[in-house]
Amino acid sequence: MSQAMPTSHRSQRHLTLLPGAGGHRRTCGAWALIVPLILITPTWAVRPATWVIDTEAEFSTGTLEQTVVTDLGDVKLGMATAEVAALPENATLVFDLARDSNGALYLATGPEAKVWRLGPADESPVEILAHEREQIFAVAVVNTALLVAVSGDGTTRLERIVGDTSQVICTLPDTRYIWDVTVADGHAYLATGSDGKIFRVDLAREGPDALREVFDATQSNILCLGMDAAGVLYAGTDDGGLLFRIDLGEDGTASTFVLYDADEPEIGTLHVSKDGTIYVGTADAKQAKPGRLTAPSNQSPGRPVTPASAEPAEPAEPVPPSHPSTPSPTTTDPVVPEAEPSAPDGNPPPGDDPENPTMPETDPGPTSRPHDMADPQADAWLEQTRLLWLAQKRGPTPEQFDTLRLEISRRLTAAREGAEMAALEPTQAEAPVRGGSSPATTRSSPDATAKPRKPSKKGNAVYRIGPDGMVEELMRESVMVLHLAEHTGRLIVGTGNEGQVYQIDLDTLARALLVDLEAQQVTTLLAEPEGVLLGTASPAAVLRLEGKYATKGTFTSKVHDTGQVALWGRLHLRAETPAPTGIKLELRSGNVKDPDQAAWSAWHAAPILDVAPSRGPMTPRELAVEVPPARFIQFRATLDGDSTSTPTLHHVQLAHVTANQRPRITEVKAGYGSAAPAKSARGGSSAAAAVGPKHVAQLRIEW
Repeated sequence: MSQAMPTSHRSQRHLTLLPGAGGHRRTCGAWALIVPLILITPTWAVRPATWVIDTEAEFSTGTLEQTVVTDLGDVKLGMATAEVAALPENATLVFDLARDSNGALYLATGPEAKVWRLGPADESPVEILAHEREQIFAVAVVNTALLVAVSGDGTTRLERIVGDTSQVICTLPDTRYIWDVTVADGHAYLATGSDGKIFRVDLAREGPDALREVFDATQSNILCLGMDAAGVLYAGTDDGGLLFRIDLGEDGTASTFVLYDADEPEIGTLHVSKDGTIYVGTADAKQAKPGRLTAPSNQSPGRPVTPASAEPAEPAEPVPPSHPSTPSPTTTDPVVPEAEPSAPDGNPPPGDDPENPTMPETDPGPTSRPHDMADPQADAWLEQTRLLWLAQKRGPTPEQFDTLRLEISRRLTAAREGAEMAALEPTQAEAPVRGGSSPATTRSSPDATAKPRKPSKKGNAVYRIGPDGMVEELMRESVMVLHLAEHTGRLIVGTGNEGQVYQIDLDTLARALLVDLEAQQVTTLLAEPEGVLLGTASPAAVLRLEGKYATKGTFTSKVHDTGQVALWGRLHLRAETPAPTGIKLELRSGNVKDPDQAAWSAWHAAPILDVAPSRGPMTPRELAVEVPPARFIQFRATLDGDSTSTPTLHHVQLAHVTANQRPRITEVKAGYGSAAPAKSARGGSSAAAAVGPKHVAQLRIEW
């Protein structure tokens, strides 16, 4: 069978009986004779149907390996990536990347504060700095020296590493976090929190004389910095998502102006182009949920309309989140905090069941900056879970992974909302104090000056602010925009929490999904002439986006359920395969829903029956299906390319038939109709109508 034949199967039937000579009684008798006939009449017709996948929503339910689904409902090869540095298991995220003038690559990793160096001749990174109970969120290079921003309680500082020697340039005793560092003209500029300040550090000096406060915002955190060719500084904040322009005077004074007030509550990253154009990305955790911003399109734009299946359309199943194979249980996700953090309350102590550790029920959101928070119950669970995973040499279950993310997110949210870091006792909660060279004065709560609000749009966005101040939205998706980089006329966008990397052509503004990684977050980017380096988290890795297509990738469909054992007809495929690319399609079937639980048939290649070169890519090619009859079926498409071009899968349609089941009556309803009261000539009800409804000799039966 090459084409499905639509049939109609109604769940409700009705019958109207009219009286014969016997009137009302005869009608009831006729009904009594007819209903048994309905109950015993079998239907032996077959039910042809088709399973069609040709939209973004349908393809998005499958499993992708080195392939991506476009918003046009196509499957293509993703961009090729190559591993640059493999990190040990206890390094679960990469915060920042930098390369010095000698070609050495530096990696700032967490959750423990460590810096690694990968020299041109090194096969693997070498640990050159480690600090307990502190964090390193940002590094920067000045020639062959590395600047390291260390965040800690009362010990926040800027260090300089030359060779294997480390020295402290200055300490920021009343600053909790250094989120970002940018260097220009012998000075380092530090974006800090949770007191929302920018400091300038004279790299030719040391100690308090090297440090000067240049900007004090009312927001809690300055999260990102950038500087243009004219020396103008730009800063993005939380607590309302403001982009500041800061003009620095020669004497160190600064004048500020709010350049943009984003719809989202947090600007997490920014990039300043050479021509002065500014690109900013927002990171609202509540708007970063698995799946697309809106439901993936169920239409095939720009293509011939596919005949509707005879079966009702099945709702698209959500794509299950990918989980790292062997993550450390201290994995933290660089994401943005929920506005309302929650903490463990009166729940039972966690970890009672070592085979299925559970956490207190909380509902925090993920957060973009990880910090360890002191919590004896949670720490006990984390340690117990870590030992269990190591003993069993396996990663977490999906449920444990989600629970772990919630606990880490709760800690991060608490840190951003004013709780102390792990180095402090949980009872310590002193009010932040102004630091730097200014006199120490107590600052009011950030809530007094912040402007909490709900975003007016869903998702997070990438904005472009031109030199003339005009703002343009380039992208909006249900991801967190974690880092931006410019490379060969394209803006590269690293996101979480699904590990996707996008590309925006800065001339045409065309957007494309480049790669969908195993990692949950693409936390940092480093643009280089040879390509773009990606720093990831969950799991941690450093990859190179090579600017060419992967040479091989696969798309594996979800398992399709026909409801009962089905016979398979022909399969129709629409695809573009420019030489020398190609697509191989394989199918397998079984009678259990999960192929990993019990034996299915082997994968069977579907040979193409019609390969006439005169046929265009939108003309279906017919393939033979050789899998055994079964209730469940699945297909796998293998895409082969040559790194410069990719095949494109547009449409897959499989015909199948199942025998109709014997009809079964589950409910019978019967009733007489009723007539409205007759109206008198004057508009009122007549006396006869007031007595009751007019007799109706029609009986309606529904089953």
